[in-house]
Amino acid sequence: EEKNKQIEELTKKLEDQGIPVQANTKGIVLSGYVDASYTYNFINAPAFNRVPGFVPPPGYVGPTNTAGFAQGYPAIPGREPVDAIPGGGFNMNAFKLALEKPLTEENRWQAGFRADLIVGQDAVVGAPDAITGLGVPFSSWYSFNTSSFWLEQAYVIFRAPIGNGLDIKIGKFVDPAGYEVVERPVNLDFTYGLLFANLLPTTLTGMQAIYRWDDQWTSRLGIADGGFNVSRGGMEYFGYLNNMINNNDAYLLFLNSQWEAKGKNATLSGTLMYGFNGVNPPGFGASPINGVAQPYGIAQGIRGEGPFNQNNAFFLGDVWGSWAPKFARDRLLLGFELTGGFYNNNVTVVPGAISGLPVDLSSGPSNWYGAALHMKYQITDIISIAQRADWMESGWNSILAGHNAPTDIWAYTATLAFDLADNFMIRLEYRMDWGKGVLGYYGFPFQNPTGSPTALLGTSNGPVYFVGLEFVYSF
Repeated sequence: EEKNKQIEELTKKLEDQGIPVQANTKGIVLSGYVDASYTYNFINAPAFNRVPGFVPPPGYVGPTNTAGFAQGYPAIPGREPVDAIPGGGFNMNAFKLALEKPLTEENRWQAGFRADLIVGQDAVVGAPDAITGLGVPFSSWYSFNTSSFWLEQAYVIFRAPIGNGLDIKIGKFVDPAGYEVVERPVNLDFTYGLLFANLLPTTLTGMQAIYRWDDQWTSRLGIADGGFNVSRGGMEYFGYLNNMINNNDAYLLFLNSQWEAKGKNATLSGTLMYGFNGVNPPGFGASPINGVAQPYGIAQGIRGEGPFNQNNAFFLGDVWGSWAPKFARDRLLLGFELTGGFYNNNVTVVPGAISGLPVDLSSGPSNWYGAALHMKYQITDIISIAQRADWMESGWNSILAGHNAPTDIWAYTATLAFDLADNFMIRLEYRMDWGKGVLGYYGFPFQNPTGSPTALLGTSNGPVYFVGLEFVYSF
């Protein structure tokens, strides 16, 4: 009783000072997970200055060894950076925390919200919007630090009683495209696939309207700022992004429709995205001039702004589906994804005086494609096995980070999962990637803290191998 009296007195004092105090809001849901792992990539992490040497390209200003050769640091640019760290080590992948006040099933005026926070190495997925922990640039600039964090989502949602109910989201939200999601425990495999890591956004900032036509069909239409994973698109302008590319407003329109079978055992989803004045990020690369290979015009990919983007149409399409056949009695899950797009950039010469590079480059259009097959089989109530086969291809002026040439990359992944207790899972994974330029050697570490194009000195077609052991607790 005395404690309640003190609370009432404190509340009154706050309200007297103009600070409103609200009662606890009922119906707020707390959820999340902790994800830790040990991973090993079978490429050597350079140590004790034992870095491969390459003949330096014209105008090269990067590190060299005593013999004058340019030092090339290895990286797997097609992988999500957290899944591509050379050598082996333990990882604190993510502490995920989500707060949500969901809408009810009632078709009336109502409102709610959702906010998702990810702390740990998986905050890299949100780049360039992630905030890194302490560390030197070359070791932690791209969120390899366990103290890095990322606000994945934060939006207000309300329902207008129009028809079956029209839901409006405003703020930052995950994009509707893609078979895989940011949350590793939800995916069939531990590592992120090629399509998720290279060709699709993770979040958009804007507004979307969601309408459920019936028990099977749902559509959403939205507009977002013209950049993947950022609140504003375009290149940095005195430290901030103004959502403009070459002094023109950059917005991204998107449309998604999703069908679900009456038996809830099959889903088909399609998404279209259109940027009428371009987007940035992704940061596109620049192709060689006169067919001569240049080491500088590589793309920054979907995670970084690029200096070569212009005001031209950007288009992205994605279709995915999943099916759990009834005859398998809920033990088999099959899935697929197809994605592709183009960026209709002008063919223009980018002088070194503008790009800041020692050579001129040629900016131009780009197109890309990707496909993936997914499968999971529940062997027992505890043990399951998942497999993924994926492929991606990109032309000149690539959207693929770290590449400056047409690229064709494949990957195969097999994952053995053990659901040992409520909310507790262990997964053992093997992965192999191969294809043109799957392994690159860079004049600076691949994740360049300056954000400028990094010199690509040499490549390998692989294969490159990965093994990992993951431990997850969800709540």
